[in-house]
Amino acid sequence: MTGLILEGAEKQFKSTIANELSARLELPIIHFHKDYGFVNGQFDYFDGYLRDARKNSNGIIFDRNFLSEIVYGKHFRNRCHIDDSMLKKIQLEFNELGYLLVLLHRKNNYVWEEDEYLDEKQNDLMMEKYKKEFDGLNIINKLEVDSSDPGTVDKIINVFLEKE
Repeated sequence: MTGLILEGAEKQFKSTIANELSARLELPIIHFHKDYGFVNGQFDYFDGYLRDARKNSNGIIFDRNFLSEIVYGKHFRNRCHIDDSMLKKIQLEFNELGYLLVLLHRKNNYVWEEDEYLDEKQNDLMMEKYKKEFDGLNIINKLEVDSSDPGTVDKIINVFLEKE
């Protein structure tokens, strides 16, 4: 494997796990954000997600990527522009580049702070949407893990290194 894509709803420990993986695997992290995916000043739903993976042959850890665009694009704005054909191409290329898609979800109870973006019920709904989209992917290498398990990082690393 070359790199990792960590996905999941809010507060699933994605960034925390990405930081630990980065330190242990010595891979850089790219955090997905609303301006990510622009190529030459224009948003590109295909090349935008793959640009950095193509440039860095040593691998990257993505803290979210195309799956988040699909889930949140469909849920919040009904503006997902990744159709089935493009999704297949994205999966194929990430697979050819040696990426592992990891869906993180917490199975234990979590106490939410009052100012959180999503409450626990909303978060459960988003995780259901992630799970549905994740289960529908059939080309890219993927792994689903409980991010509240203390052995999660080791499990990801073992699968990651096993696939090399």
